[in-house]
Amino acid sequence: MFAVEKENFCSDQKLDEKWQNLAKTLINENIEEKDELFKTFKESILSNIELVELAQSDLFKDEAFLMRYMRGSNWRVQTAVQLITASYAQVQDFFPFMSAGTPTTLDHVWEKNLVTIPLERDQHGRRVFIFRLGEWNPQELTTKDFFTAAFTLFELVAHEEKTQIAGVTVVADIAGFGLKHLKYLGMDELQCLCNFLTGAFPLWFRKVHIINNPRLFNMFLTLCKPFVSERLRENIVMHNYDLASLHSEVPPALLPSYLGGEQTDSMMSVCVAAAKERDAYFAERIEQARVLYKH
Repeated sequence: MFAVEKENFCSDQKLDEKWQNLAKTLINENIEEKDELFKTFKESILSNIELVELAQSDLFKDEAFLMRYMRGSNWRVQTAVQLITASYAQVQDFFPFMSAGTPTTLDHVWEKNLVTIPLERDQHGRRVFIFRLGEWNPQELTTKDFFTAAFTLFELVAHEEKTQIAGVTVVADIAGFGLKHLKYLGMDELQCLCNFLTGAFPLWFRKVHIINNPRLFNMFLTLCKPFVSERLRENIVMHNYDLASLHSEVPPALLPSYLGGEQTDSMMSVCVAAAKERDAYFAERIEQARVLYKH
């Protein structure tokens, strides 16, 4: 267990012994075997006919980028190949939902406080991603803009070695969800989101806490279940309208005031500032994907 304390986004702190031990326990990371397994992973990419374009791109030379996939696969080479292939297909199939803009061009999303990650890690060392699906007005904000903002924050923390190891806790506040949302959540949006959470992005989604969920959302979730993995289904926790139940798993110190927490709007906006500082990186990644996937 970890103390709930602040840690700057994308800090380059080296993993201490506690984190090295956690990596070994959670994702089977063995210092003595890393180099050989990583070499085998790169060779497997080169020999995979579905990944020819990737192997010829600058991304293949980015070892930090490739490392995410090994950590997201418990250092199993074949699983890592499947994960990066799924990620490749995800961006190819749903590029518009991930490329609506760089962080500095998404102020019309950020100002609505729909997605955020507090500066503190939780007691498990995880980042906590919070989103307010029910507060989203699809007539004012497109699904592509909303999803791009969310994926931007996930990409931000995916840089972090500690997050690659410990993973992410998701808190979904569904208050206000209704028919107007269902109208704009078609099969493309549904599949994009489900794929992302279940094997098309190199992060461990350790728990998904759902709070303030009306009956209509529960029906929507039932429609989603065939598209998500058994592991994710087992890690979804339905709290209904019980904030005490949520607080028993996610400390109030990490939650915004509308969920009975201690985080202020300014505290919750630090992640956006961190993403904006890396605006050039996100612009480069979008352009790389545009060229790589021929969009």
